[in-house]
Amino acid sequence: MRAQKLLLKTNAQGKLEGLPDLMPNQYVELILLFNEEKSPESNKKVYRKPPVELAGKIKILGDIISPAVEENEWEAYK
Repeated sequence: MRAQKLLLKTNAQGKLEGLPDLMPNQYVELILLFNEEKSPESNKKVYRKPPVELAGKIKILGDIISPAVEENEWEAYK
């Protein structure tokens, strides 16, 4: 048995678009899983930007990568 995954879209009348051509006189097993998620086109990465109101109002005063507290002061280490 050969399996093929198809992601199909319905038109305005609810009819499936993009069905493949099938060989005549064959049995085809069809399992429908309704995808409740967004369409593949809408899965593009969205790059977030800070609000325009914050532009020029934030200053970085120190290292933003290293921990604010030394490791020996962590309660988890005790």
